[in-house]
Amino acid sequence: MTEGNTRRPRGEPSGVVGNERLTALIGAVVLVLSVAEIATVPTLGSLIVAHFFVGLPPTS
Repeated sequence: MTEGNTRRPRGEPSGVVGNERLTALIGAVVLVLSVAEIATVPTLGSLIVAHFFVGLPPTS
């Protein structure tokens, strides 16, 4: 079996296009989490649990 004969399903993105989509998706997720983290800072006393759980996934 040769490595050059691998085939992808028709609709599956390849190479650069797939990497670009993945990078954009991860960037959007990080942006949303960052905004949520910053939004909880002014009311840290009442939203400490939300602040903790929003900030935890990127660091673990």
